[in-house]
Amino acid sequence: MDEYQSSARTGQKISLKMPDMGLSTLIQAQDRDSSGRTLSRQNKQSFHRLRMWDRNNRFANTKKSYIKAFTFLDGMRSKLGLPEHVVEKSAYLFRKVEQKKLLHGRSNQSVPCAVVYMACRITDTPRTLNDIADAAGIKKEGNSTRLSTIIYKS
Repeated sequence: MDEYQSSARTGQKISLKMPDMGLSTLIQAQDRDSSGRTLSRQNKQSFHRLRMWDRNNRFANTKKSYIKAFTFLDGMRSKLGLPEHVVEKSAYLFRKVEQKKLLHGRSNQSVPCAVVYMACRITDTPRTLNDIADAAGIKKEGNSTRLSTIIYKS
């Protein structure tokens, strides 16, 4: 029991529906160490370089698609009243779609709609494709139907 408490993780919960899965870093622009002493010139330069890498990495292209998709998923969750486990499954499926490079050439709304539909089917959540398309404001006959077939078969 003591071992569990000593190695317990602090901070927010790890979640697939966040672009960085809740494991983000933030390197603040301070020129002081934890005890309040000023940093040496070499350490200041190192931290400046680390801040630049952190900022550039935060806005990488793959993360931009994750940010757009997961924001859209959150909106779909509130409109459809989806449980948290369905949103997590949708985020997992979206990451799989992105890994398989199926996003290219498809609309930014149809892919998240397809993965929400797939997650609802997998988790036995009663939502139809019409419900999802209406909540997203897109036509059911578009890429969402074809993409859900592609994802489901793979």
